[in-house]
Amino acid sequence: MQRSKTLFVIDAGFIAQAAVGDFSLPREAAFADTALIAPTSVCIEACLQSRQPQLVKQAEQRLKQAHPLMQQSPLDYASLWALYWKWQSFLSFD
Repeated sequence: MQRSKTLFVIDAGFIAQAAVGDFSLPREAAFADTALIAPTSVCIEACLQSRQPQLVKQAEQRLKQAHPLMQQSPLDYASLWALYWKWQSFLSFD
């Protein structure tokens, strides 16, 4: 999990691609689903499944960060909504 955090976490959220050597693609947080589930959803689920307090806190922060977007366009964030409903009783999400 620590290696994943190093490669795929930036201040803005979880990202889809890691920096490789001197070459890297733009590293932007990926919240919306496309043809694939958003990388943020995958990382949030991994953090929640770990049940480690620090990782759960990060997962909650990312869900809170995405919540306004989720409300504006629910279908674009279906995987995040699924996580929210699946883990709702475990989260301290206001």
